[in-house]
Amino acid sequence: MHVLQPIFITLVLAYSQIKGVLGIPGSAAPLVISSSGGWDGPDGPWSSFDLGAGSNIQAFRGFPALSQSLYILPHQTSWCGGTDQIEICERRGSYQAGDSTSWKEAGVYDLGDDLSPFTLSGYPPIAYLGLDTIIWGKTSIDPQFERQWIAQIVSEDFPMALIGLGTGVYHLPNGTDGGDVTSPIVGLRENGTIPSITYGYNAGSFYRNQTASLILGGYDSARIKNLSASASFSMPSNQNTTLIAKISSVGLNTNLSGNPTELDTPFLARIESAVPQFYLPLNICHAFEEAFGLTWDSTLLYYTVNESSHKINIQRNSSVTFSIGENDQVTKLTFPYQAFDLQLSYPLIKEVNTSI
Repeated sequence: MHVLQPIFITLVLAYSQIKGVLGIPGSAAPLVISSSGGWDGPDGPWSSFDLGAGSNIQAFRGFPALSQSLYILPHQTSWCGGTDQIEICERRGSYQAGDSTSWKEAGVYDLGDDLSPFTLSGYPPIAYLGLDTIIWGKTSIDPQFERQWIAQIVSEDFPMALIGLGTGVYHLPNGTDGGDVTSPIVGLRENGTIPSITYGYNAGSFYRNQTASLILGGYDSARIKNLSASASFSMPSNQNTTLIAKISSVGLNTNLSGNPTELDTPFLARIESAVPQFYLPLNICHAFEEAFGLTWDSTLLYYTVNESSHKINIQRNSSVTFSIGENDQVTKLTFPYQAFDLQLSYPLIKEVNTSI
């Protein structure tokens, strides 16, 4: 079976330039981060980025997280000890602080509800917080930055690294190591590595064989093919970079009647590039079920698509259109069915080497 899981949240960012506080023009060049060339994630496949950590360059693959302000790395967990989990654990990676001579621990912290959307349980995880060297890549010749804040998460809910692009600050109690945790992108601006607190992120597309693009301190204009199809959102503040978009309507097109089904149920949607799931009002969920032949799996908590419905949707060239904004500031973005056709793997499903 296939799982129908929205790719919309990440793809929207391919059409938008996310801006923060500008720096001094010409003071530094934007930092271009190349994709790993691989496709990863338990709910993808998604185009990932290479990331190294520690004095011994422990390798990870990860994804940008727009609302986070830390580097978040998977930590050793007890279930990685079984021989049947070796392949999964190698793919997941596991940060070993004791193997890095540059690691400086700050303590164990509850990071609050900020990380809840990334967990299967919905509860905030416990993190080992500290400072270490981060490498944007996986070799000693790649850009390296010392004393970067890292959160080690001891949970199989975090099978991949997350690269925080938010500008918010975590305040540690009792003035631990300075008291404030500076976000990665703010730190790069403050030390003169990048010219501004801006970035451009394109999530890429597996079905189009287009890898992701990430530029810190700038953006890739070649990735923006149609400026008229862009949308602008205001962030709440410099400390809160959560993106909230107004979805004015959703159109479902199965090419049966010639006219798409227009669902005029406005709602607000949080855009977080590291959370690909799309949470919709119940009436829109039911419309998706009927239009695309979906089945709700109460164990997985995902919609699945059987082979016959999958083939029908491909043959009909089905698509979904999201109208973003309101009044005369509405942008329509249309995505083909293939953009939603993804595969689940461990730990979202527990069987090794099995996907849905």
